[in-house]
Amino acid sequence: MAAFKKIAVILCLTVLLLTPSYAAAPVAAFLDVPADNPNYQAIQWLYQSGYTSGDGQGHFMPDSALTLQDSLYLLSAASGVNLAGLEARAPQFEKTSPVPTNNFYDLLFQAYDIVPNIGETYILDSASGYIFALTKLGVTAEDGQAIRGEYYPDSSKDPTYTFPEASITRADAATAIYLAATGHLIQQAPEVYQYMNLHLDKGYGDGLADLFRYADMIPDPILKQFDADGWVIVYGDVFLNEMSQARLADIRGLHTMATNTIYTKLPDVVCHEMGHWIYYVDDVNWILENCYLKEKQAAIELIRPYAGSNKAEFFADVFSYFVRSYDDEAAMALFASSMPSAYHLLLEMERTGWLTLFDWDVPWPTTGW
Repeated sequence: MAAFKKIAVILCLTVLLLTPSYAAAPVAAFLDVPADNPNYQAIQWLYQSGYTSGDGQGHFMPDSALTLQDSLYLLSAASGVNLAGLEARAPQFEKTSPVPTNNFYDLLFQAYDIVPNIGETYILDSASGYIFALTKLGVTAEDGQAIRGEYYPDSSKDPTYTFPEASITRADAATAIYLAATGHLIQQAPEVYQYMNLHLDKGYGDGLADLFRYADMIPDPILKQFDADGWVIVYGDVFLNEMSQARLADIRGLHTMATNTIYTKLPDVVCHEMGHWIYYVDDVNWILENCYLKEKQAAIELIRPYAGSNKAEFFADVFSYFVRSYDDEAAMALFASSMPSAYHLLLEMERTGWLTLFDWDVPWPTTGW
């Protein structure tokens, strides 16, 4: 896992390079867009570039829907494309009406001459503002189950877009224009994506950047074997909501060998569910018996009460804690001191490549733990 530190540094640099950057003005341009607003830098850029003055009373109204008329003006002003030419290619509805997100991005692509590659799927992750180009992306059926071997269809004319039809807000439009103007709108998925057989529920694109970030915390040997064994990660809530209703519980993630699938509707839950997968692959049940009994209370106090539910949940939670805290010296020191058995178990698993079956005939050392 030494490579994780290098990856973490690269990711930090990537965030610094890709996040809209602008030297913060002493005073915010708009009263309703403070400096801690996630769209602040993009909106400041629009204002100081002379592309918007808001309502003229010091307000930008970031959460209001952007009208077609305003979108055409902003795109023409920021990109330099002739307004009349852009209007000719605009959707035919009232210009004072809110513009749907998918229509806005069609115009944005035209204004900045962005030509997506044929056959690729483009997912708008509005949580990060990026459009991810994903060539290995699966789609789930209406029941949320992964459709094995089928992907978003290639197109000889148009790529497959998965943008919402809801109206785009003024703030989100500002960030999209800024990213397009600086050449950062479309992002290739990070390398970790190549080890993931990822399927999305319809309209479930938000949070992809966070999903990739948490998946990147999982050691490569695990992700590669997970993919080689034909397992799938479904990111969405369709199936999990059905299970939640059936079991009268809030199920945020699920690992099932019935369909070789991990379901998660929250990005960080993928680490916990991967812990379940390793639990059964490595057959650590017999080792955990003593570890769980000794350190269950410590896990409850350090991680969360759910960690004390049973051995499987205990291991999934400590694995998630281990990989997510790997570069946090204070957190790992606390883990080692409060849960020494679990800590040394994970160190041994890391030393042996994570996927080595434990030998039942060799007594597991406990001295000094």
